[in-house]
Formats: sequence, structure tokens, C-alpha cells
Amino acid sequence: GYQFERLHVRKGAPLFADVSENVPNVWFDWTLDTRNKPFLPDQGLFMRLRAKRVFAMPDYYHLFGTLSQFVRVRDNWTVGLNGTWGYVSAAAPAYDHLYVGGAEHFGVAAVAFPGVSRDALRVTRMASGGIMVRKRFRDPSVEALRDLAVGAFYRAGIFNRAPSLVGVDEWIHGLGVGMYLDRRFPGPMRLEVTGSNRNTLLIYGAVGYAF
Repeated sequence: GYQFERLHVRKGAPLFADVSENVPNVWFDWTLDTRNKPFLPDQGLFMRLRAKRVFAMPDYYHLFGTLSQFVRVRDNWTVGLNGTWGYVSAAAPAYDHLYVGGAEHFGVAAVAFPGVSRDALRVTRMASGGIMVRKRFRDPSVEALRDLAVGAFYRAGIFNRAPSLVGVDEWIHGLGVGMYLDRRFPGPMRLEVTGSNRNTLLIYGAVGYAF
């Protein structure tokens, strides 16, 4: 696709100077989703590739890719593997950098990472990978209950914390446990307790669907 934006960022906003410019760009966004369901999948693949070339002054690139594979290893047990990679040209403005942290419950959230607050990291280079193990419970006699599960997960990644300094990288490790419930109303619910080498303890919670 191609788009043309007129961008204005007010002076005094965090991280931004007074910006007003035309931003023509071309972009590519491709998604493959073979998961058997979007919430608590137990088999299937999710892949997304995103690329953008911005023709403002200066020109820059924004590249991002994510891959998740879910496998049912036995009745009610699921293992998930995931990986994420991103790169943004050093010349890109702060508003187009990659943001990391939080649980990515909503599509517009930062790249998920356990034990890190949402948008805590602003980076131009990143690579991470992780593993998840989940056990499902379900009582067929409860009509309103679709799924109930508990799980544990681990993730590790490397990020450049200071986009203006080439070669400055930081390793982060995070892990957590979660409880997940899917009801016909109000929909998916989740509660996750996480930690990392940046934060001792963080709790994420969400109710409902994201659009």
C-alpha cells in the first residue's frame, strides 16, 4: 500500500520536539493465521510481517516480524513457541521506533514482554524468543464456560536501549504464570503474574475482546 500523512506533534509532548511534516510512505503488511481459535489456541501457526519505507527527510525503514507456533502435545496440554524481530533505521523519529513491554492484550499495544511495563522500552533493534506451556480444563456441563486454562511462560530478548548509541544492547529475561477463562459473556479473561530482571513483580489483567 501507499499512504501520505500530514503529521503534527505539539511542542512539549514527551520525547518529541515540535514536529510538522509531510510523511509519504509505502508499506507491506502480511498475516498468516492457522490457529484453531484466537484465544487459548492449542494448535496452529500465527505469522506477521510488516515493512514500511518512509520518504520524509531523512528517509528510513521500519521492519517487524513475529511468529508463533502452537502444538497439542497431549490431551489438554499445549506448548507454544514464539519469536519476534524488529529493526528501525537510526534516522527514524522517536514516534516510529519500536516499543516493548506489557502483555499485548490489545492489537495497538507494544510488543509483549513478561515482567516489563507497557512501552517501557523504546528501541530500534530487537530480537526475542520464548516458550509457553498451558493446561486446559473444561466442564462440558457448564454451558456458559468455553475454556479454562492455566499456563507458564518464559521469554528472553536483546534490545538496544539507547537508539542514538549504536551497539548498546541489553539482555532481558522474563517469566510468569497465568490463569485464563473464556465465557460467552463478557468474553476472554486473563490474569498473569510476571517477573523479569528489570522488575521483581508485575501483574497483567484483561477482560473482553480487542478490535
